[in-house]
Amino acid sequence: MEFTINFIVWSFLGLILVLLELGHPGLLLFLSIALGAFSAASATFMTPELGYQLAVFVGVAIIGIILTRWYLQSLGKFFNKSLGQTNVYALVGKLGLVLAEINDQQAGYVKIDGEIWLAKAVAGQTIIVGQEVLVTGTKGCHVIVKVWE
Repeated sequence: MEFTINFIVWSFLGLILVLLELGHPGLLLFLSIALGAFSAASATFMTPELGYQLAVFVGVAIIGIILTRWYLQSLGKFFNKSLGQTNVYALVGKLGLVLAEINDQQAGYVKIDGEIWLAKAVAGQTIIVGQEVLVTGTKGCHVIVKVWE
């Protein structure tokens, strides 16, 4: 078995691509192309023709990319299940305690799940300190609240 210059070049290219993949984990693009390079390196033992080696490289790389994309999409369907709302949007429907008076003209503060949020009252309500409120919506980073009855 004789190592030709083509074998060394394809192997070196595959090694560089594996190192690039290690620098960009999760992408798997470079790994698919590296598989094509290593396949082309093994093709050098079958034929010295560069055209055949290039065809093997391109074919295996494309198949690798397609299979990797399909695999990652199937994982995405498994992992991307709805996790619910986050940030201020997760507060809708929760109860809070008023820390500063809230009325039509001024926003106040409410404590919800241990966090303090800027709050506005539903139109026409004045809410005094110490009252329990229900978050009915959000507007920007404000929560919209009404008296909890």
